[in-house]
Amino acid sequence: MRNTRAESTASSTITTVPEREPFTTHEACEAAGLTYRQLDVLDRTHVLEPSLRTATGTGSRRLYTAGDVTALKVVRQLRGLGMRGAIVGRAASLVRDATQASASPTSCRLLLTENRAELVDEARLAHEVEASCGAVILVEVDWTG
Repeated sequence: MRNTRAESTASSTITTVPEREPFTTHEACEAAGLTYRQLDVLDRTHVLEPSLRTATGTGSRRLYTAGDVTALKVVRQLRGLGMRGAIVGRAASLVRDATQASASPTSCRLLLTENRAELVDEARLAHEVEASCGAVILVEVDWTG
């Protein structure tokens, strides 16, 4: 992660996981760098539920897509930066939706401020960083690498 503009902007790149599905809970934890408990809390609090199969009771198995796992990596990264709450869930949903919307995505840029998350292009990103009075976090998701 590199900081620019007098520490008001944080930036990081997240590399996606291979397009093989489904991912079991154990595989999703391993690929996203989360513990089982963290993954369980994200599901139970509806921050990020698995797309293929949710838990239906004790002993049931959750199944995740590659997009889910990439979104989980985004959640881990943002929480590591100290972000909490609905904005983290919104960011994860945007990344998962971007993954599922394109048959072969290459990358996306996710811009987060204190109270919003959105996918942006290069021109919009430059404008937002310049106009921002508060902290801006940029997460680049790279499907190529």
